[in-house]
Amino acid sequence: MEVTIKLFANLREKAPECARNGQWVMEIGGQDRVVDILQKYDLVLATDKMLVTVNGQVLKENYQLQEGDEICVFPPLIGG
Repeated sequence: MEVTIKLFANLREKAPECARNGQWVMEIGGQDRVVDILQKYDLVLATDKMLVTVNGQVLKENYQLQEGDEICVFPPLIGG
């Protein structure tokens, strides 16, 4: 099953070489959760400061991914 991963701003540095502008399609297992993907790319420790969406909705890290899901990971927003 495939999902699309999109990393934004400085998080793009964590993307694999196959990524274009921080975006790539990834083959996952049927039991993978958002947190599993975040761990794979060493993003899990900062999730309390980042915005993570699946298909445009903010969901819990334990959301079980489905075919065609799009995960977007944004760095912390700073400013006022």
